[in-house]
Amino acid sequence: MARRVTPAQYRSIVNRAINDYNRQARQINAERRRAVDAYNRQVREVNRQVRAHNARVLENRRRLNAAIANFNRRTSKPTTVTVRTTTYHSAVRTLHGAYEAVEQSAPGTWLEDREDILDLAQAEAANSVRLAEAVGLDAVPAGPAPDPAVVARLRDVDDELADRWSGALFSLDPRNPDAARHFSTSCREILVQMIDRDAPDAEVLAAYPDAVLGDGRPTRRAKLAYSLVRSGRASDELAAFADADVNEVIELFRVFNDGTHGEAGVFDHQHLRLIQGRVEGAITFIHALLR
Repeated sequence: MARRVTPAQYRSIVNRAINDYNRQARQINAERRRAVDAYNRQVREVNRQVRAHNARVLENRRRLNAAIANFNRRTSKPTTVTVRTTTYHSAVRTLHGAYEAVEQSAPGTWLEDREDILDLAQAEAANSVRLAEAVGLDAVPAGPAPDPAVVARLRDVDDELADRWSGALFSLDPRNPDAARHFSTSCREILVQMIDRDAPDAEVLAAYPDAVLGDGRPTRRAKLAYSLVRSGRASDELAAFADADVNEVIELFRVFNDGTHGEAGVFDHQHLRLIQGRVEGAITFIHALLR
């Protein structure tokens, strides 16, 4: 049987229910406001980071374009540079053009979400121009500090490559008359092996029997394209850029050897450090691309 209540008791029960409802509603609304405020703070922080990133990208792009324009003006003047140096300068320009193609192709692709890859690619293009400018100078700016993480990146591929890098650094001494040959030979092999081990000839040819060949083997660009497709990150533009990046470093090695043994004289320690930094950047970029 239902309990009988007086009108006063009924009003008290109703009021308690209303008060409980209002208290719960206030609590829910407060929690909702806190959640909305937290979300808005996150949105503002993300927007701030995006604006900062975009501003940095635009500034880096401006500096890169200014650097390549200055480089083109300087190297377009009649000089007595060697054919090898001219080839190196051409490789620098090719790398810059390849970076512009990557940047233009990024919107709407997986690259749009991989700012690390785009940042590293931009850094490679900028370092290339910076070093090309320094190669012809007697006094060059201080290079970046050595990157100790390069050894770990190489060990991620193969311990042998990390050991070879340590040997290359050991040989890179201004007092070593054979520094250029030792260093460039080791580093060229490291870059080539990083790509070859990720894309063995047999695997590339099995997947793409019509792959472009060079000396009877899939070209470096074909291997890079295969690696990107296999990892679900296909990009012809990025494969072309990575190929141009390695090629530019190899052309730098040829000028480096000329400068150490030929008429250009011996590179000093500052030059050697800049060249080491250029190679470190290439190793870092290839590692990020293929991992």
